[in-house]
Amino acid sequence: MTQRRKRKLLRIGLTGGIGSGKSLIAVMFKSLGASVLCADEIARDLTETNATVRRGIQRHFGSKVFAKDGSLDRKRMADIIFSSKEKRERLNAIIHPLVLKKIEEETMELEKESDIPFVIHEAALIYEAGANKDLDYVIVVDADKETRIRRVIERDRVSRANVLRRIKSQMPAEKKRELADFVVENDGDVKNLEERVKFLYDLFLRIGETPKS
Repeated sequence: MTQRRKRKLLRIGLTGGIGSGKSLIAVMFKSLGASVLCADEIARDLTETNATVRRGIQRHFGSKVFAKDGSLDRKRMADIIFSSKEKRERLNAIIHPLVLKKIEEETMELEKESDIPFVIHEAALIYEAGANKDLDYVIVVDADKETRIRRVIERDRVSRANVLRRIKSQMPAEKKRELADFVVENDGDVKNLEERVKFLYDLFLRIGETPKS
């Protein structure tokens, strides 16, 4: 029987501004066999199931941000946090520590059982939250600003002004590109995008399997 690898997994960050298409890149990595831990999905689960998080949200934002069925009204919450840096930071303070803890727990589990030597941490705020310091590499997904705006308008059925407000609330794409280890341009050509993701997948496989001296 082959002995299982005991080296730690490479931790690869995947981030990008709203409308850049980072979630599509995550799906492509998954289809190739990579494990992807999505901070947005974890945060969404916490707001629905974690009593501490729900109490914190209600205490700071009131019961109006919850729908009649008890679920978080995400559109109302988005309108609140994207119009106020203070409120955005308050929500992040409630959720982010628990999201990071959950990601760490799931990464440790993958250390024991994954046959692929890396894991993807998908999150919108990797640099803003300082999470990049715990990652080996960071991929930034980017696209032309007008393309990003159009994608979000079509996806969320919101106004251009709403999208611009969200973009303004995030770290500028230019800054993220400067900090990135890898930049993936998502111009809408799916075939080229798949080829770029496959290149990175194979690269991380090779790096992760290379014995450390």
